[in-house]
Amino acid sequence: MTYRRPRSDTVLLIFTAALVVYLVLTPLGMLIWNSFKATPPGVPGPLTLDNFINAYLDPTLYPLVANSFLYATGSTVFAFFIAFTMAWLVERTNAPLRDLAYVIAIVSTIIPGMIASIAWLMLLHPRIGLVNRALINIFGFSEPPFNIYTMTGMIFIGGLRHVPIMFLLLAGALRSMDPSLEESAATCGSGISATLRRITLPLMLPASAAAMIYSFINAVEAFEVPALIGIPARIYVFSTKIYLVMHQSPPDYGLSAALGMTVLMIAVVGTVFYQRVLTRGERYVTVTGKGYRPRAIDLGKGRYLGTVFLFTFLFLDVILPMLVLVWASLLPYYQVPSMRAFRSLSLASYVNALKYPGVLQSAQNSLLLSVVGGCITMFLAAIISWIVVRSKVPGRRLLDFLAFTPIAVPGIVMGLALMFVYLNLPIPIYGTIWILLIAFVTKYMPWATRNTNAGLLQIHKELEEASEVSGASWWQTFRRVLVPLLVATFASGFLYIFSHIMREISTAILLYSPKSNLLSIIIWELWQAGTIAEVGAVSVMLVLLLGVVTFIGRKYVGRLSVS
Repeated sequence: MTYRRPRSDTVLLIFTAALVVYLVLTPLGMLIWNSFKATPPGVPGPLTLDNFINAYLDPTLYPLVANSFLYATGSTVFAFFIAFTMAWLVERTNAPLRDLAYVIAIVSTIIPGMIASIAWLMLLHPRIGLVNRALINIFGFSEPPFNIYTMTGMIFIGGLRHVPIMFLLLAGALRSMDPSLEESAATCGSGISATLRRITLPLMLPASAAAMIYSFINAVEAFEVPALIGIPARIYVFSTKIYLVMHQSPPDYGLSAALGMTVLMIAVVGTVFYQRVLTRGERYVTVTGKGYRPRAIDLGKGRYLGTVFLFTFLFLDVILPMLVLVWASLLPYYQVPSMRAFRSLSLASYVNALKYPGVLQSAQNSLLLSVVGGCITMFLAAIISWIVVRSKVPGRRLLDFLAFTPIAVPGIVMGLALMFVYLNLPIPIYGTIWILLIAFVTKYMPWATRNTNAGLLQIHKELEEASEVSGASWWQTFRRVLVPLLVATFASGFLYIFSHIMREISTAILLYSPKSNLLSIIIWELWQAGTIAEVGAVSVMLVLLLGVVTFIGRKYVGRLSVS
């Protein structure tokens, strides 16, 4: 019997499948294993249910659950009200400058959630908040009128951060919905509010439910807003509780694993509901073979109120936070605007920030991880998509499912699970930049595979068949035929991953070390140290970097798509 050397494409596909299994199942397996262990990771010990008993019988668990669901529900409902109003104004009315909403959504996503939270703390802090100080000086209030350190403050800031993506989801659904039923209701004398309540909202139920479930899941796993506002106010949610448990002395690994399993189950249930809502959307189909042309609703003089609504959101979500960050970055110490304050404006805090220990190294680490992580994730996603979309390999649907699974894993739970992996396995990468790279590739693999799956489905396989008939190998076909045709898809996916790794903190907060620090962690540390001017300087520089990359990248991707 003669030995046949396996083909290079077979080896690559097997290696890719094994890598996905390792990246996804190993952390989840270690998380489950350590949730039943009575000893720290890497230390042999018996299995027990004590971790779950301690977690579920702890009297603080019930306020924790209530706070988590109240924050997630409140921020989701608040974001939905703003996002649906914006989407309706853009897609159904004649409000002037309504297309500005898309620009607002893009600009809003550039500002990381942690930086936006810090900006609002500078505005509404009960002691140093500019808004509170101004109102006290103008109206003579004896106490600050606003206190950001409340559940209402958390919901307000968290809701603002969820609006852009929710708006894009709802606007797309409204644009593709046949408005003839709404027009028929208007012809029968139904007013705008009645039509919205009886026609538009019921028809938008699948898209609305999907957007709200997606927002709810993100809110349950959120870390930035609950950590910056909730921890000082002693309002704890799952993510901050896990963080505090792991930063106490000594860390309680078993309790953190049990809490991580709990929030993971909540996220999994939410993701299942999200998928079911998407698959049942055909029951609400209104667009068929019959053509239609949407007609804008004339709001009369009220159309200017729609424009005011859009500009109000732009002011609250983008302009005001950026103004206060720039103001703080130019002052030697934080103070209310005055002639004395204007005379003290300088760029000294930017110089000090660059001299702060670890800032330059953190910037280098963030850029390196963003570029390398984006490239590796998109390359891995491209091979996974080829296996799923093009091949007839048994188990390819399972591979697609595994690649999508990390979308249900909250960021801080992913960090916790990977910490367990590399404290147990004899692979010395814990505390290095490599464990962060693995974490980011795993976390953003679902987004990358959805992107490349869609791109590959648009390319007919006859192009690959022609290449193979001409004698090209699988790798040559992949590199010379598919990659050039998918370059716009790769670029858009890379841009998304790059911008999110640059701002990521929830996954990295349990995995970083002084040698593998990131810009987002540096901002967190500067805020904890009370150096507000340096916080403003580093935040402004990070937002400017993300803004430049986003707008240049979008322009470049647009040209690639046309070509």
